[in-house]
Amino acid sequence: MSARRGSASSRARSVLRGASAAASPSAGASVATTGRIAIADHKFAVTLPDGWTRIPLEAQDIDALIEAAGAQNPQLAQSYTQQIKAMAAQGLVLFAFGPDMTAGTNLNVISTPNMGLSLDFLEQANLAQVKALANGEVLSERVQLPAGEALHLRYALSTATGAPSPTIEQYMLINGANQLVVSMTNASEAESSAIAQSIELLP
Repeated sequence: MSARRGSASSRARSVLRGASAAASPSAGASVATTGRIAIADHKFAVTLPDGWTRIPLEAQDIDALIEAAGAQNPQLAQSYTQQIKAMAAQGLVLFAFGPDMTAGTNLNVISTPNMGLSLDFLEQANLAQVKALANGEVLSERVQLPAGEALHLRYALSTATGAPSPTIEQYMLINGANQLVVSMTNASEAESSAIAQSIELLP
């Protein structure tokens, strides 16, 4: 297990190298769309791998951006629209597409008050919810990230349409008074590991 994690960490560093170089050191957190993205008001930052692009949630043309991502697949565009709107009501603060947007590869980060609950309690509550939504087995483990201890979940999401089940890599952390839920959909193992390893909790 440790050898596997070491290999994944090496791949993670490789994936992030180009992204870090792409980030403009003078770019403000509110306008950065590639590389390191800092969400100061929610006190965290994450670095996107090469080819990943953040979609500004406050942008007036977000529907047009999503439509462009699914230009060759209207159902995908509709799915993205519904997904973002649903997550916005749950505390979505960051959304990014992977290099192949038509493959459904994306990152979303939700930040909500943890109500003073421990990671142990959040694990029990979230695991029960995930098992109700998953298609098959749910991998659950505690991992130590540079940002601190996290709950790591891996599962396939059930779909009502019969389409292939999206694969989800999810990390949950306590971030002061908030809980941070970082989810990657249909990402490669190297990309998911790179994003998880890049999470920073800001003061």
